[in-house]
Amino acid sequence: QVSLSTKLRSTTDSLSGDSKDAEEWESTRKIVGSLATFGVLETTYLTSQKVLGGLALCSSADCSSVLSGPYSSIGGVPVSFLGLVSYAAVLGLCVAPSFFPQCERRVRLPLVFTTAVMAGFSAWLVALLVLKLQAFCAFCFASAALSWSNFALTAQQQQRDRAAAATENDDDDDGSN
Repeated sequence: QVSLSTKLRSTTDSLSGDSKDAEEWESTRKIVGSLATFGVLETTYLTSQKVLGGLALCSSADCSSVLSGPYSSIGGVPVSFLGLVSYAAVLGLCVAPSFFPQCERRVRLPLVFTTAVMAGFSAWLVALLVLKLQAFCAFCFASAALSWSNFALTAQQQQRDRAAAATENDDDDDGSN
């Protein structure tokens, strides 16, 4: 039998972010935040090249043609700028709990959702790049890889949380706690 004080301490630990899942999320956020930082740097460079009309330094001429092509903007907004805003949002969600520990649990779902949207949009852009434009753009593929990696990491962490919660619920149903 688990005492009431043990259950309360466990609940308090979960709410304060001291539990094992909080530590796992912190580790995941550090990795995702690092990848998002690279994404911010890359998309800042690409946005500046798009806005200033420069040629992107790339291993192929396709990068500059993609950057200046008909699919490089949506409604006049550079796609690279949308990426910059998205990577900055992910980075913000990753670092927010460092400054506001009370929001640690609240950033999880928005982080998974944002990375999922980015991964989906990146998949569409890569399909467009390969199938329609038939071009190779290392920056585009790198950004897609960052987006997919961030989504994979956050989705995997979310899945671990659900599995742990299901195990806890099974234990509670068995009366073992």
